Formats: sequence, C-alpha cells, structure tokens
Amino acid sequence: MTKIFAVANRKGGVGKTTTAIHLAHGLAIKEAKRSGRVLLLDLDPQGDVAAALGLDPGGRCLSYVLTGQGGLRENIMPAAHDGSRGRENLYVLPASDELKQAKAFLQQQAAIGVVMQQTMGRAAEVLDPDTALEYYLGPAKDLFSYIIIDCPPSLDSLDRAVYRFSDAAIVPVKLDYMSTRGAGRHTQNILQEQAEGIDIRIAAIVPTFVQSQLKLTQQMARVLMDTYGRRVISTSIPNRVAIAEAPAHGLTMFEMDPEGEVAEAYMALVNKVA
Repeated sequence: MTKIFAVANRKGGVGKTTTAIHLAHGLAIKEAKRSGRVLLLDLDPQGDVAAALGLDPGGRCLSYVLTGQGGLRENIMPAAHDGSRGRENLYVLPASDELKQAKAFLQQQAAIGVVMQQTMGRAAEVLDPDTALEYYLGPAKDLFSYIIIDCPPSLDSLDRAVYRFSDAAIVPVKLDYMSTRGAGRHTQNILQEQAEGIDIRIAAIVPTFVQSQLKLTQQMARVLMDTYGRRVISTSIPNRVAIAEAPAHGLTMFEMDPEGEVAEAYMALVNKVA
C-alpha cells in the first residue's frame, strides 16, 4: 500500500523542503531494488522543490490538477536529469505561484456550496476543500509506493486536506528556542486532528541545522527528547555548508556526498519511516 508523508511545520526556515527532498530521494534509492516509485509533491507556491532538484517544470503545476484543468500524467515529471544519480524512479509534481489561485478557487467553490444550501435548500455538487487532495491525487496511490508532500509554513484552506490525505507527518525542527516551541504548537494541532477522527500520526521529529557543540542546541535536543520520547526522534541533521550549496547544483546530498554524515543522517530517517 502507498505510504503518504506530509513534511510539515508552521515555523518557516526549519528545513522542510530540504527534508522532503532528501526523504523522497532516499526512499527512491531504497525502492529501486523493488522497482517502486516515489512522488514528491510540492504544496508551496514558491516552487522550490523543482528548482532545488535542477528541474525545469515546463509549465507543469499542481494548481492545474486541483482545479481540474489538467491531469496527473500531464503535470508529474521525472526527477532524473544529467548528473543526477539514483533518481530513475523519483518523480515530482511541481508547484508555482498559480497554486495560490487554485487554493482560492477551492475556497470559492465551497462558499458557493454553502450559499446554495442556504438559499435553495439543497446541496451543491461542489468539492469540499478538505477532500480535494484525496479527490484529485487519490489515483496516484495506484502509481507510487510513497508520496512525500512538501508543505508550506501556512497550509491555509488545505490544512485539513493534507492531514486527511496523509498517513503521517514528519516534523523538521531547527534546534533553537523559537523553532522548538513552534514544533510543540504544530504537533498539538496534529493531535487535535486525531481527536476529531482524522487518521494522522507523527512518524518522526527531525532535528535540523544541528550544531552539537552549542549548549543551546544540547538543551533544545533534551527538550525534544523529553517531549516526544526517543522513539519518534530521528537522527539529527548536522549543519553543513554543503546542504546549502547542493541546490545550486541541482543535486541532493546523496549525490554530492553520498558517504557523508548528512546523507547518512537522512538515510537514517528513510530507514526509520520506510
């Protein structure tokens, strides 16, 4: 069965996109032995996923899928390009600024449904935004072993849709005070969704930008451990210059430094959730 992971944290700058990309690439490397395929879904209008992987979307965008203007096959693209390694079974559904309009469209449709219900006494045949991802992206479950969702800091109208569509959340946390505190708020929201009957769980908390020699980092690491327990905390991702350099070359750390500590830490995350 397809496993769907949402990489999410409402605090920006914690390494969500980097984590989503490396999780997807790592899973693709692991799935290659079984001919499994992995889809990396960009839900951020900034469209950083394709750029970081050195891809030109060529007009493809998730927005066309969510508004019914295009299908999955027209908008999903292969992640492999010259110089890439181990991406033969990795695919990307890119985003662009058009995604903002798609979210607004879904909200407008829902509002129309409410008005028709109130004025005409009957339900309109419009799509509930909470089920939009399942409706439009559900067929991808037949094509991919894993779907990884790179979430923006603010999901807006697609908040509940993401949690309904996903099996589990992966929460990157930068080990400073504000990010650690923000992770607590975000995971509380996930627990609230669980209480309301949505089948979503926290698969992993991923400490990012880790400078293990700093006292604050050590303190925040203890806070995470005390809050969530050792079982859910993944291997820390060390803060290295190469992580910032890799997207400029359209590569991941599995390609730039496959034997290095960053690639090793991200593969530990892959093994934890796979």
